[in-house]
Amino acid sequence: NLYEERELSNKIYPFKAASKEVVSKLNTPYRKVYPLYHNSPALAAVYLLSSEFKSESLNELSTIKDQIVEINLNKMPLDDKSTSLFQQFKNLEKLYLNTTKISNDGIKNLTKLNNLHSLSITNNKVNKGIESYIGEIKSLKNLFLTNTDIEPKTIEQWRKKYPKINIVYE
Repeated sequence: NLYEERELSNKIYPFKAASKEVVSKLNTPYRKVYPLYHNSPALAAVYLLSSEFKSESLNELSTIKDQIVEINLNKMPLDDKSTSLFQQFKNLEKLYLNTTKISNDGIKNLTKLNNLHSLSITNNKVNKGIESYIGEIKSLKNLFLTNTDIEPKTIEQWRKKYPKINIVYE
């Protein structure tokens, strides 16, 4: 929502900005790295072409791992094993994994992300077995689960059990 975006644009981050040269070198025709907001040290990375995606390319972002707060891997061939690579991004706040190849095992690898407040895993092979992992992500505020193997009645139970998490299912 607009209020949240405005609040985040004024957020003070506890890290210094990466140099423009470092960020520029990480940009390729298949990946874009950019400041989240004007004059913010926080960076976002978006991957653009699934046929060119290699999960190891996440390690190329290690030089700016403290500054990365958002990663978009929608429609990339990311598998469960590769989700362990996210643990290096200790300031990660938003993670978009829609239409990837992850399952419950991949979500388990995200439980150590202490700043993750938005997780989008629509159109994946996850089921109600992810509940224990979702409960372990203490900072989670938004969870997007459309087009998964989780039944509507389970979503309703989770909404009651985790009232601080906005669960989007429709």
